[in-house]
Order: sequence, then structure tokens, then C-alpha cells
Amino acid sequence: MIARTRLALSRSDLYDRLSTFPILLPALRERAADRPLLAAALLARVAPERRPTLSQPALERLEGYAFPGNVRELRNVLERAALLCDDDVISAATIERALTLRSPDIEGRDRVQRTATKLAPADGENPPSSKEREARALRTALLTHRGNRESLAESLGISLRTLYRKLKELDA
Repeated sequence: MIARTRLALSRSDLYDRLSTFPILLPALRERAADRPLLAAALLARVAPERRPTLSQPALERLEGYAFPGNVRELRNVLERAALLCDDDVISAATIERALTLRSPDIEGRDRVQRTATKLAPADGENPPSSKEREARALRTALLTHRGNRESLAESLGISLRTLYRKLKELDA
């Protein structure tokens, strides 16, 4: 009988029970001073057999990054850095490389999508398809970069090859 009662809890009931005393936790970007401690703890988890440490410049680089993905992103960056590093000390260059390996195509698609969303149709017009919006956003971005495709690819966070493929697909 007790087991059935526990299973019958709804999500709202569970939320009510858990929200008795809310704990507000600021985003990681607001806690730069906590990053060295978090980084050490996370490195111990992601590479327990090696136990790598961060150099002072690497810690400074982590303190200067905004971490929009919060602790999960910090963990991923540290895991990539531990994989990229052959030494026991992770350098700032390794951290920088781990930060740039962060799925640029996804980030670039998000930027193109945000630009496309800003280019909303005027009243009375049919809304453009997502491909049309993306093509318009890419054309606008290409104009703002004065045709410099390398600069455009870098600002979108995608490779030049991906940019050429997108432009070819969109016939831009």
C-alpha cells in the first residue's frame, strides 16, 4: 500500500514537496571566483587516473569566459582539454582549443537563425519559409562583411567549407 502511494505522486505534487525551501543558484558567469574550485573538482571526475591541473593562465582564461552553458559547459570544456593535453598541466592554449572545438556548426546555425528571425516580413506579406529566411540572413550577413566569406564564416562560428556549402544550397 505504501509503495502505491509513492508511485501515485504527480509531478506537481513532487514539485510542491521539493520547493518548500527554494535554493537560488546564480549562473556560472556570475561566479568567476568559483571556477578554479569547480574546475579542480570537475577535472578530478573527468580524468581521475591522470589528475591533471590547470596552469594559472588557463585558470585566467576560464575566469574570462562567460559559460552560457553553465557548469555542464565547463565540464565539457575541461573534459576536451584533458583529452587534448598530453601533460599533467593544462595550458591556456589547450583551454582555448577546447573552447573553440565547441560545435561551431550548431553555434553558427543559431546565429543565422537569430539573424533570420530579426528579418520578419512586413504586414500583409506571406511569412517566408525557413530556407528563405536563412538565405536572406546569409545574404545580409555577407553584405555586412563586404563579401569577405572568411570573415563571415568566422563571425558565424562555422567553417569556411560549411559556409560555402550553405551558400551553394541556398543559391546565394
